[in-house]
Amino acid sequence: MATPRALLPTRIPRLGANRISFTGHWVSDLASEMPDGFSHDPSHDPSPFGVGVERFREAYAMVSAFVESRYGLAVTVEDVPAPFTGDLDGERIVVDHELSGEDALFIMAHLFGHTVQWNTNAAERALGSQVVNNPTPELLEQLAAYERRAASFAMQLFHEAGVHDLDQWLSDYSACDIQYLCEFYRTGVKAPFRSFWKHATPIIQPVAVPAFAPTRWRPRNAGVVI
Repeated sequence: MATPRALLPTRIPRLGANRISFTGHWVSDLASEMPDGFSHDPSHDPSPFGVGVERFREAYAMVSAFVESRYGLAVTVEDVPAPFTGDLDGERIVVDHELSGEDALFIMAHLFGHTVQWNTNAAERALGSQVVNNPTPELLEQLAAYERRAASFAMQLFHEAGVHDLDQWLSDYSACDIQYLCEFYRTGVKAPFRSFWKHATPIIQPVAVPAFAPTRWRPRNAGVVI
């Protein structure tokens, strides 16, 4: 068995290999201005849920614009050093530019969920900031609950932004992500992410987003996500 490695609970697996860019201000412009790399080569790491790549582009544009306008959080796409896929600090969400449209949408929404947690719950902020090494079953359950709560905020975000057709996709992706993370925490082994995917998982129930003031809790580079 591989030696378990230390890991921050907010870290997420690096998945896609396609490049994206995020420019413009209006939703219609955002979707059209994203270069072909955002959804290029649908044969690469395709969604097992079967959602078209164009829908992921559109949803990303809608949701990220809503995060900025409604919640005052900056959402940027830039080069995040490998093997990481994104970052958050309480004020800003960063998505790596080498993700597919599908993976970028999940990372952005999921990190929004963690941003809500960090800004509204000191205990969850502490849980999400600790290093995980040889976790107990009790800690693993706490971490899974932490991830499920972030997923509930992500679902609420989708609905507030007008995205109502991706509930099953977000639920399946979130369940896959949690299983992947828990296995990695237990073993230190990075199994293929999609090997944990199951169709028709229970639909995540949205949770209302509490009022919060975006606050930078730590330097961005201290909270990189894989």
